[in-house]
Amino acid sequence: MSSGAPSRADSVSLSSSPDMEEGKAYLVRSRILGKLSACIFLIAALAVVDGLQTLMRQDFNSVSLIPGETTVMSGMMPQNATGTGDLVVETEGLTGLRFNAVDAFKGFWMGGNMWRAELTADATASPGKGTLTVVDMVPMKKVGSTAVRDEDSPRKPAPPEEAAPAPVMGQNPALVYAVTVWASAAEREAAEISFLRRFTGQPPFAVAGVAAAFALLAGICNFVFFAKAESRLARQGIFIIHGVKKQADGPHASFAHAGQDGFKPGERMLLYDTQWHEQGEGVIASKDRIKGFVRFSPEKPPRYGWLVALARGQEE
Repeated sequence: MSSGAPSRADSVSLSSSPDMEEGKAYLVRSRILGKLSACIFLIAALAVVDGLQTLMRQDFNSVSLIPGETTVMSGMMPQNATGTGDLVVETEGLTGLRFNAVDAFKGFWMGGNMWRAELTADATASPGKGTLTVVDMVPMKKVGSTAVRDEDSPRKPAPPEEAAPAPVMGQNPALVYAVTVWASAAEREAAEISFLRRFTGQPPFAVAGVAAAFALLAGICNFVFFAKAESRLARQGIFIIHGVKKQADGPHASFAHAGQDGFKPGERMLLYDTQWHEQGEGVIASKDRIKGFVRFSPEKPPRYGWLVALARGQEE
């Protein structure tokens, strides 16, 4: 190298400059937001798990009330009912419940006629568990140990004097509701299956939705700050490693913004960790207008998120 030639180090030095300081500040913010986004996404995932285990463990068609409270419930219209006035309701195990049919409507997902009602526990209702049944008698099928298709089953001609047996009728299980009346809201919350509902009072899927929204916002801010950091550092000849790939001649680290003039394959690049401590050096293996690749020794491999900069003292 010629001692009289201008050094490339002046343009890529880690010394202070407006772009350098801004790039460092944006990079710190980006890394903080990235970790924050990952943590919030983890909270959202755990909230979904909590919600799913709650759905699996809770009673089918469960309704929870405290004295003086009203809740809204809905279900399919019984097969012989034409409106809410035809609903017949039976309660068992509880007193002080009032069922008030509000209206009928079409189902959103599966269609069909549906009813909506308000269930109220009187102020004098005694705590306990019971059932509320909207009467709907439907044919029931007996399931044996094996299933045989009807067309494959042996057919025996029935004697002409024997009439077909009447179908066995039973209550539609989808219209049987498990109702629990708790003595107080605190007692109900203490018995919640959901961990989040028990300790925060909020439904787990609502917590998951809010957490996912905040995690997405943090992720977008992380992307913006990272792009700003990368742009400003690239002006100083410093590049953030996007990925590391093993090659026969050693690990290759890739970085963006490689289209600028001033460096070429074969030149030395210094490696820095996230704390800006020098960790080794490599050489530019290849570059194009978009990406550059730096080859390092297998003994001191680079890592994702570390930085590379031209070695000081290289000639122009």
